[in-house]
Amino acid sequence: MRSRILCLLLLVLLLALPSVAETRVLLIACREFQTLPNLGTSVSGNLQLLQDTFLQAGVAPEHIRIEDGTIAGSEPLRQAITDSFGESDEDDLSIRYLCTHGIDRSGDRPAHLVLSDGNEEHSLEADALFRLLSPLRGDVLVLIDSCHSGALIGRGIHEPTPYPLPPHLHVLTSSLGSESAWYYGHHRLSDGAVSYFADALCAGLGLYGALSADANGDEQVTLSELSTYIRRTVASSTCQVASRNAGQLLLPTCPESDRSRPVFGFTCGSQLISTSNTDFTFSFNVRREARIEYRLIPYQEGHWNWASPIVIPDSESGLTGLGGKTRTLSISPENRSENGYLIFQIFAYEQDRSPQLCAERLLAIQADNTSPDLTLQVTDASLSSAYGLPVLLSVSLPSIFRVSVYSRDGMEIRRLYYGELTRPSQDNIQVLTWDLHDEDGHPVSPGIYTIEIMAVLSGQRVTTSADVTVSPSVSISLSYDL
Repeated sequence: MRSRILCLLLLVLLLALPSVAETRVLLIACREFQTLPNLGTSVSGNLQLLQDTFLQAGVAPEHIRIEDGTIAGSEPLRQAITDSFGESDEDDLSIRYLCTHGIDRSGDRPAHLVLSDGNEEHSLEADALFRLLSPLRGDVLVLIDSCHSGALIGRGIHEPTPYPLPPHLHVLTSSLGSESAWYYGHHRLSDGAVSYFADALCAGLGLYGALSADANGDEQVTLSELSTYIRRTVASSTCQVASRNAGQLLLPTCPESDRSRPVFGFTCGSQLISTSNTDFTFSFNVRREARIEYRLIPYQEGHWNWASPIVIPDSESGLTGLGGKTRTLSISPENRSENGYLIFQIFAYEQDRSPQLCAERLLAIQADNTSPDLTLQVTDASLSSAYGLPVLLSVSLPSIFRVSVYSRDGMEIRRLYYGELTRPSQDNIQVLTWDLHDEDGHPVSPGIYTIEIMAVLSGQRVTTSADVTVSPSVSISLSYDL
């Protein structure tokens, strides 16, 4: 009798214990297409890279599912989602990564992704995608690695999409709605190519031995920290995040990793080049001898000129020795009649290994004798906006800028961007977003707020501001069936 009582007590205690939160991952890539260029094995490289990252982060192998070139429509996608995340609980995190072609909005046709297995090909619009994922329990993180993927969450020069995201659904895209997404698989770097977005995402989560996205040093990475790191690291496209609590959503990270790059610890000085500041100075450490090469990719006639990069060997001929290095490149804007942008990259070449991208930054060049112009456009906002408040900054010169939000009494409640560079864009319009939260991650109260932007233009600090009215929250009812 006593043993039965003890067994019952033990069972009660076990049932009372909190369940262990699980992370489940679904990795999807589309490789072969009938009406679009094939993406080939590069997308498979993305899946392998993310799989390695999540395995290192402690996700159970049985909780990682890979669909490499096998998903061609909504029904196979629905089944893969059900098989991967059907057992998720309220405390779990479900991560779904999709790499494929993305098509921007055209006329009455909304932005969409293309699902293909090489034989069949179907479009997937944002509404259909979010309807498949919204019924899942727990937090759901959607990673979309495609051209124009930001348009799926209203991030572009278009108006935001009308449907809301539920609070537990978070989206991170590789590009703005008006941008392409890229791989570092150009010409002789084609072997082992992966996308810049996937590479930066994995580096941010610690795959290469350093928790690069951990901005505050607490040995954790939030979705907000990850998106900021990717935006500052990837120069060729601008990642976008839509989330109601990106600052609180913790992501799985690699506590220890045996994978490392020969070059690490990259830091740099000003990324804004002008007549008075023609030097780009940077530092890095070398942990393994390698041949180091610098590459500058110019932005010309509305496109990145990947075909004609400027290749500069390191000042140490042959193999660069171990230890800390400081280098300076002179980038003179004197002969430029137009403003412009450059991508700066460090590649390392080791024997019997594919070239490794070890660092990347965007550089901006301000030409002389240009009259600066800075304007700001915002609209009224509701707390129910799942995509945040669009802030359109029009700036005539490539510039470093800062964006702050002030309350009615003049208190700075949020520093949205600080020391950021403008990016190549249509009509010189920078599409920014305020998620209607304060610095502590709390939704702001209804009222009038001031958004202020300061930019460095022709050696001057130019400031402009606009008021925005935040309306009371509106309850939204969502009814999605899986």
